Amino acid sequence: MAAETGSEGSDGQLTPGAEDETGGDTEPGVEDETGSETDPEAGEGTDGETNPGTGGETDPGAGEGTDGETNPGDGEETDGETNPDDGEGTGGETDPDDEEKTDGETDPDAGEGTDGETDPDAGEGTDGETDLEEEEEIDDLETETEEGTLSALGSAREVEFVIDTKGTLTAYNGTGGDVTIPDTVTAIGKNVFKENVNITGVTIPGSVLTIGESAFSGCTRLVKVNLNEGLTTIGIGAFDGVPFGSKELSGAITGGSLTIPKTVTSIGAAAFMKSECLETVVFENGPEELVIESYRDPSRNAGAFKECKSLKQVILPDNLKILPRYVFGDCPVLEEVRFGNGLQSIDEGAFRSCSSLQAASFPASLRS
Repeated sequence: MAAETGSEGSDGQLTPGAEDETGGDTEPGVEDETGSETDPEAGEGTDGETNPGTGGETDPGAGEGTDGETNPGDGEETDGETNPDDGEGTGGETDPDDEEKTDGETDPDAGEGTDGETDPDAGEGTDGETDLEEEEEIDDLETETEEGTLSALGSAREVEFVIDTKGTLTAYNGTGGDVTIPDTVTAIGKNVFKENVNITGVTIPGSVLTIGESAFSGCTRLVKVNLNEGLTTIGIGAFDGVPFGSKELSGAITGGSLTIPKTVTSIGAAAFMKSECLETVVFENGPEELVIESYRDPSRNAGAFKECKSLKQVILPDNLKILPRYVFGDCPVLEEVRFGNGLQSIDEGAFRSCSSLQAASFPASLRS
C-alpha cells in the first residue's frame, strides 16, 4: 500500500518539507531527530551521519555539548580535543598560555604547582631542577691555606694534617701519641714535626717518597719509627735528636732499632745524628745506588749517624759505594760494622772516635 505523504510518525518515506520524526529520509533542512541520514545543515542530534553540529562530527562553529570534535573557538568543557585557546579544565592538551593547573604539559612560563618540568627561573616549590646558583651544605672540606689546600680525608684525621695540592704534608695539628701519616701524603715537608714532644710513634706509609729537612728534628719522645718501602729520600737532619727507643733507669734500652728500606737512595747529613737510644741500624739491599751525604763544611762534622752514643751494630747494603766523612763519627760503643760487597771508598773520619770498634772485614771491592 502506498505510504501517506506529508504526515507525521509514518513508517514510510516522508515527503519533502516534513519537519517531524519519521523512519525514512528527512527533507533537507529538517531540524528534528530522525533515524536516517540528516540534512547536512541540521544542527541537532541524529542517529545517522550528522551535520557538523550534531552527535557525529561537529560543526566547527558549534559551541555546546557535543560528543565529537569541538569547534576550535569553543570555550566550554568538551570530551574531545579542546581549542588551544581554551583555558579551563579540559582532558586534552592545554593552551601553552594557560596559567592554571592542567594534567598535561604546563606552560614554560607557569611558575606554580605543576608536575612537569619547572621554569629554570622559578624559585619555589618545584619538582624539577633548582637554580644552579643555590648551593648549600657542601660536602667537600677543602679550604684554602697559605701553604695549599686542606685535603678532605674522610675521617677525623683530616683535622690533624694539612696537605697541599701536591700531596706534601705542611703542618700537623694533632695531639700527639702514635701518629700514622695518611697514605695520600707523598712528602713530609720541612720542620713539620720539629720539636714536637708529644708524639711517641710514627708510621710513614709507602706513599711518602720524601722526608724533608728537620721534619722530626728535636722530637725527644719519639721512640718508634716505621719507614715503609717506597721512601726514597731522607733529608738533612730529618731525625736529628730522635731517640729511637727508651732507656730504663738500669740503662737497658727498649726498642733502639731502625731499618732503612731498600728503596731509599739518598740520606742527608745529620739525618740520624744524636739518636741516643739507637742500637742497631740495618740497611736493606736496593736496586739503585745509595748515597749518604755529609756537610761540605768540614767544621760542622755532621755525619748522618754522628754521636749516636748507644749504637752498637751497623749492617750496610751492597748498593752503598762510598762511606762519607764522619758518617759514624763519635759512636763510642759501636762494635760491629758489616760492609756491603759494593763498597769502594771510606772517607776520612768515617769512624772517628769509635773506640769500641775492634776489627772489620772489608770487601774485595774496596779501593780506598
